[in-house]
Amino acid sequence: MDSGKQKGGMQQRVTAEYEGKAEKEKDKKKNALLQSLFKAVVDVKKTEDGKIDYKKTICPNFKGGMCEKGKKCKYSHDLTLDDARAGNIDLYTDPRAKIGKAPDTIITCKDFVTAVEQEKYGFNWICPKGEACPYMHRLPMGFVVNREKKVADSDSDGEDGPKTIEEKIEEERAALPADNLTPVTAASFKAWKERRAAAK
Repeated sequence: MDSGKQKGGMQQRVTAEYEGKAEKEKDKKKNALLQSLFKAVVDVKKTEDGKIDYKKTICPNFKGGMCEKGKKCKYSHDLTLDDARAGNIDLYTDPRAKIGKAPDTIITCKDFVTAVEQEKYGFNWICPKGEACPYMHRLPMGFVVNREKKVADSDSDGEDGPKTIEEKIEEERAALPADNLTPVTAASFKAWKERRAAAK
């Protein structure tokens, strides 16, 4: 009986060990595939001190047509840095024209213009309306892309640049109605805090 149990236990251990090795091998292959795919998408450039040079490294999400950060993205959105694709993107030609599926219209798709202005347009960009979008996915000749970040008048002080948080708070405070407002002092705040604690 004991030898039978030992054989059964040993067989289970051998099976578990074999399955573990097979699982590790599978994980290794999966990781190797993922690394090769990522390497194909991004060629990370480094500075002399070994740090990532974000200005010379193309954003992998932008390259895939999915970067939602726009100008806030720390990686470069300049596809001309990629030797393989240098100059291949043309904003004035509908990519569907190459396969004869460009719509017969002079109206430009708003989603396309928005994607270009927000720097989200890339090689793999997909229109929210799909491939059958009835509008052009190209800019009209002479169209000027408005990529500059618009600073609202309320956020700037003319030539002085953007307002500080303190200045914005003071503006908001000045905009409040003068009547029915109680000024907050250390004593009034302490009394309010005690009332609140008593209410709890």
